Amino acid sequence: MSYDFTLVKPQAGQTALEAVEQLSREDAGVPLETPPAMSADDRALQKRAVAALRAHNPAFESFRFDLPLIASELGINLEQAALRFQHVELNGPQGGNGIQVIVAGATVSITVPYWHTGPQAEDVFAEIWVYLQVLAREGFVAYDPQLDRMLDLATDRPAALAIYDSVTRRSKRS
Repeated sequence: MSYDFTLVKPQAGQTALEAVEQLSREDAGVPLETPPAMSADDRALQKRAVAALRAHNPAFESFRFDLPLIASELGINLEQAALRFQHVELNGPQGGNGIQVIVAGATVSITVPYWHTGPQAEDVFAEIWVYLQVLAREGFVAYDPQLDRMLDLATDRPAALAIYDSVTRRSKRS
């Protein structure tokens, strides 16, 4: 279970909320279908976003997908496996705070497990907020499904942290 943020880069003439709604409709599709190849623009955006995140946090490690194994286990060819796993998965160091960033062209997700409380949770959200700001400079806008709204990076961190803290405390009591 994790607290999730979704970031999108709206297309020309599209509002941020429309981009999030489009992504939600696409996610409701059949997840095992092989997606089309990412456009050159989306690949370039993905590369810039990953570079910007790594410039801020060089400790990020990219998960290496074993495409031959994935293809074999899913019964698909190598090209189909590469298309299903064209995103970049960035993880903090082993034993870190659990933040994971997945960059898939014009879409980014940031997740953090419900592990942290008190000052540690505040530190984790401060770190996430920096990543959100780094991605905002690349043209991404952030949506918080827990708050059910587009984020205002200047004011919404306390509200997001309050929900995170509430869920973490409840889960630790269970």
